Amino acid sequence: MDTKGLMFPKPKDQIKKAQDKPKKVKKEFCIMPPSNLYSIERKGNLKRHEVFFGNKQRKLSIKYGLVIFLTDEMHNLSNKGIHYNKEFDNEVKIIGQKAFMEYYHKTKEEFREIFGKSYI
Repeated sequence: MDTKGLMFPKPKDQIKKAQDKPKKVKKEFCIMPPSNLYSIERKGNLKRHEVFFGNKQRKLSIKYGLVIFLTDEMHNLSNKGIHYNKEFDNEVKIIGQKAFMEYYHKTKEEFREIFGKSYI
């Protein structure tokens, strides 16, 4: 029987070694200022949240470093989460717009041209 090209399961000791390796956490570009509302680094089980989300805004947020990292609860698994708490969401958007304007030396009007709306 020709076994060339067939896939065979890995021995258990090789599987265990692969599972024991710590996951590499990719450093993501973030210009948001440090805050007690969110993390500016992906740590542990934190989820990335794009400050300005929606079709076009999500990609722009990533491109310009307007991302934060939240626990599941503060992201979308409770009423306190940014996706359900308009006050929290708006506060982060204001911080994000100010960070963008300062980092990129842009005006409120230039921000509006890129993101479609000003939050301050």
